[in-house]
Amino acid sequence: TFVNVNMPNIEALPDEPAITFPARRNYIDDVKIDSVDDWKRLMFNDMRLETLYEAGSDDDAVQRNEISVTHVYIYPVSINAVSGSAL
Repeated sequence: TFVNVNMPNIEALPDEPAITFPARRNYIDDVKIDSVDDWKRLMFNDMRLETLYEAGSDDDAVQRNEISVTHVYIYPVSINAVSGSAL
């Protein structure tokens, strides 16, 4: 478990951070395969990122010029099993 903090690029910061959840993102990558002799080289050719808008996410908070603080659970299934509730 760790905490992810995102800050907007503004001069005056808000008084309190927003407690948020991680935004869902789709990584749309195109991989190019280049073969030389017996070697294959994989290269990312076209990398795009699509963020799905959700109110209360870290991306939403930063877009509203707020500091976002997000708890990130490495094994959320384990946390859910112990707490008995969805995160």
